Amino acid sequence: MKSLMRARQELRVPSRILAEVADVPPHLVTLAELGLPTDEQIARKLCLGLSRLAGKPYTLNEIVINIKAPQRPAGQSCPRSTEWFTNRRAGIPSSGRQKELNFYAHVQQLYGLASATA
Repeated sequence: MKSLMRARQELRVPSRILAEVADVPPHLVTLAELGLPTDEQIARKLCLGLSRLAGKPYTLNEIVINIKAPQRPAGQSCPRSTEWFTNRRAGIPSSGRQKELNFYAHVQQLYGLASATA
């Protein structure tokens, strides 16, 4: 997995593509990017935790799609497709960097709960 992450960093390959090429489930690659262990059971519990937080169901694919949105160019509004969809669903503030930090804090907290009960 470390060699996959290094390849991704060197080539700047999106997680989705790296997962397809490496035959690794994309949500596990994304969790590795966050520095979290890539245990399938923990990933599913993280998904359930996000679902409860948002009050709506999440799929593992949604975590991949939404955990890191493309960066918007400076001075331009962010198109709907690249907004932090996950944060909006979870009711987390949507102000730039604070939004990102809040989401990661929620992910880390939920990961801690998931790994404690795994």
